[in-house]
Amino acid sequence: FPRADSCDASDNCDDGSVSGSGSGGAGSDGGSDNASAGFTLSKTTATVSETGSTDTFTVVLDSLPSADVVFGVSDDDSNNSELSLSTASLTFGTGNWSTAQTITLTGLDDSDVDGNVSSTVTVAVSFSADTNYAGLSAQTVSVTTIDNDSAGFTLSQTTATVSENG
Repeated sequence: FPRADSCDASDNCDDGSVSGSGSGGAGSDGGSDNASAGFTLSKTTATVSETGSTDTFTVVLDSLPSADVVFGVSDDDSNNSELSLSTASLTFGTGNWSTAQTITLTGLDDSDVDGNVSSTVTVAVSFSADTNYAGLSAQTVSVTTIDNDSAGFTLSQTTATVSENG
């Protein structure tokens, strides 16, 4: 039967309806949706280094949205001295909802001897006309930036000659 809604062939829709028809008509399977709105992060911890190393994680929707879902991606590194994000936003729509999108984290070098620094990357829905997605809670990735600086001093000479004659 032709589909009259925006659900895919597996009935992945999040509008609270079940599409299809049969002897009982549309919704004859009990009227419950077999997919719920949500999103999945591929990991919740990551590690980068001040040497510029990178780590990645992905974001993907759990079900077909009825409208675009825009995510904001941010971190709590207030002076941007430890961590850089490859993007500040992700957009999923009906054509790419099931394709994971990658966020790359890059460690930034500073000259501070500050030890390993913990940051939090937050992925949150910033806008969607699909009310099932608009109200979702944010998810986070805990990131550790490994420090490459150490305290110390440099000697310019290792020996000195001093005269006793003043």
